[in-house]
Amino acid sequence: MSYAVCAALVLAVGFASAIAHRHLPQATHLPMQWGFDGRPTSFAPRRVALTFTPCLALCVVGVVAVLSPQAVARCVTVAMLFLVVHLAYLWMVHRHLTQP
Repeated sequence: MSYAVCAALVLAVGFASAIAHRHLPQATHLPMQWGFDGRPTSFAPRRVALTFTPCLALCVVGVVAVLSPQAVARCVTVAMLFLVVHLAYLWMVHRHLTQP
């Protein structure tokens, strides 16, 4: 594996947000956090909500890559976790917006 895989995974996080922006129902604010009861507890403007995780992933994966240049597998693992968590977040947002 290489850092190209890390970069591709971080790009996938960004592309997931771009696709979600087009396909999610129109709403000016999207949920950012959920309570234990399953209801959103905080909201953010649509652009902030969809760009927060890709920007955070870029920063964190970049720091991991710089601090541990010999541990490419660690970088890939962190990037993969960001992708999985972001996809779960987008699914939850979609579910919230399409509930009757």
